[in-house]
Amino acid sequence: MTHVAHVSFDLVFAPLLVAAGLLLVAGIAKVRQPHAAQRVLEAIGLPTSIRTVQLLGLIEAALGAAAIVSGVRWLAVAVMAMFVVFAAVATWLLIGGADLPSCGCLGALETPPSIIHVVLSALGAVAAGAAALADPVRVDQQLSSLPMLGIPLLIAAAAAVAAAALAMAYVPLLASSYAAGPRG
Repeated sequence: MTHVAHVSFDLVFAPLLVAAGLLLVAGIAKVRQPHAAQRVLEAIGLPTSIRTVQLLGLIEAALGAAAIVSGVRWLAVAVMAMFVVFAAVATWLLIGGADLPSCGCLGALETPPSIIHVVLSALGAVAAGAAALADPVRVDQQLSSLPMLGIPLLIAAAAAVAAAALAMAYVPLLASSYAAGPRG
């Protein structure tokens, strides 16, 4: 007999908001500036065009938005799958799968692949996976049960999304500047 763990949606709601929010932001970035992501897909061996990358970015953004506003289990599973793919691609790029200046995750912003990408993608997958195990709750119901209709939580989640995007973009650049040693 199989036993499926029961997870309270209260515990996984905030991490799901952050994971889905990061998908939304990254998807919009790919729609607006698809060239870096196109180079990554070509390096993987997938024939692609700018329009294809923009469509994938649109799907990514729509999935993130849908996961934010719904309590539907299959959307959490889809978010988890996206982050598993991102972690695999980041790992492949990191171990030398291709010599690219950017992983393409944030559009035109040069974000060299790093362990931060792998870790944040793995955390996104775990957060969404845990939400998939929880009893689904509509987001409006979840927010209405929180103080101030959940507005502080939404602000904190937006700040966490921004912090994650900034970490992915700038921490690898800072680390590589220190590794280069003093100039002059």
